[in-house]
Amino acid sequence: MKSRSKLVYSCKKVTPKRRMTQMQSKELQNIRKVGEHERKRVLLINPKKIGSSNVTFPHNGLAILSGILKKRGHETLIVDYAFLRGKIPSVFNFIEKFKPDLVGVSMYAFNAREGMEIISEINKSSPNLPILTGGPFATLYTDELKKNKSADYIFIGEAELTLLNVVENAKKERVPKIINSNSPLDLNDIPIPEFKSFYQWEIIRNYPIMTSRGCPFKCSFCVGINLAHKRWRHREIEGCIKEIKSALEISPHLRISIFDDCPTVWKERFKQFLRAYKKETNANLNVINTRADGIDRELLILLKECNCREIGIGVEHAHPEVFKHVNKGETLKEIEDACNLVKDCGFGLTISFVVGLPYDNLERIKESIKFANRVKPNHMTINPIVPFRGTPVRAWFEKNGTILRNELEPYEKSLDAFECEEPYVETPDFNRYERRKAFYMFMFRTGYILFKWNKLRKVWSIAKQYGLKEDFMLWIPKGIKRNFILKKMEAIYAIEILRKEGVRELIRRHKQRIKLY
Repeated sequence: MKSRSKLVYSCKKVTPKRRMTQMQSKELQNIRKVGEHERKRVLLINPKKIGSSNVTFPHNGLAILSGILKKRGHETLIVDYAFLRGKIPSVFNFIEKFKPDLVGVSMYAFNAREGMEIISEINKSSPNLPILTGGPFATLYTDELKKNKSADYIFIGEAELTLLNVVENAKKERVPKIINSNSPLDLNDIPIPEFKSFYQWEIIRNYPIMTSRGCPFKCSFCVGINLAHKRWRHREIEGCIKEIKSALEISPHLRISIFDDCPTVWKERFKQFLRAYKKETNANLNVINTRADGIDRELLILLKECNCREIGIGVEHAHPEVFKHVNKGETLKEIEDACNLVKDCGFGLTISFVVGLPYDNLERIKESIKFANRVKPNHMTINPIVPFRGTPVRAWFEKNGTILRNELEPYEKSLDAFECEEPYVETPDFNRYERRKAFYMFMFRTGYILFKWNKLRKVWSIAKQYGLKEDFMLWIPKGIKRNFILKKMEAIYAIEILRKEGVRELIRRHKQRIKLY
């Protein structure tokens, strides 16, 4: 009897735990629709960082995921708070009216606090509603999300192949489940993004398209080197053109924005894309990220023929020693030559700089100022260095400097456009006061601060505080000139909008404070 009972015990059937499976890339091409009783209602949210300006185009990643869900037969609603303007209903209003079966929240590091607050409030008001989260923040700061325990599922890296299985089996979890995609994703298998799932999709005038994903370069400050899709992959040109034609159904006056991390990795392919674009559509084109070493005259001529008006180039820093440690994989000469070529071909030029990189100091930042004044950009961005986790810059400051504040903590003080936020880091030879001074010195000497009579006293106060009185006096004529140039650009584009889209669209953009250029 003893041995028999032992035998019965050893043969006891154990039900295995259900594992989350994922699709293979090719399966995205032939997704079978679920039955009506299996359909889910999915609310997808992109939070807006408090105090930040609105973005000009909606969230492409959520549109891609919505396209997959819709193809499967699920219902989706995307609320992109970073894109929407005016008075927008709260998340709770959308939950009450749309009645989702689950909610997904996409987060970057800069809007993580707002994203976490949304998740926390959903848990309080709708405790039985499963919550999914993904995006760069979920990939880089998984431990923060696990510790918080607010989300039920955390997507690491690309979610296209794992999303459907999670959505169709989602439930509240005591401990967040980590969803990691291991199968390779072919970008050509992804369905066309579903932008009509966006709340107020009718106002979209700037359409983001991904023609490639990832970046093979390893800039020392860029979080991209730690993301799952850092390997560069491209889409077939035919598929991109098909998507653009589909997008023009939203509005015939769309501007198409290529937001690839690095579209010119394979330069000849990109030129072929531009030739096809020119042949198949006359929509205005915008290329958000370009590298200097990917630009040549032929490429610029093609961009011009595709109604592209402005080119953006990242300089980062113009001092040779500082620039060397950025590890961009190109030279300062290549960057300056590219800037001059862009201007020579009749494009507007936008350049970007970073203040406070490793080996930077108050004296060396003057080289960046000289560079900006030489190439005379139409627009410029100046950002403080942010030591994101996993970057070489973070490791350098942990060893050689002091990290003053957590990069995930928002800056509470409300800032005017010309004000500098508190630095994230400092070093013995470039302290926090000098870093703020470098920012204002940059703004004054390049004329980047717009001249506004009602802000003149405040700007003068800043100049006195940082010993930049002479710079202030030199800035006044530059600031006035810059104002005039921007007003002229606004007038040119306003006339074009009026001619193409009419008075109603011009009034709408003015009311919602949408940039005309």
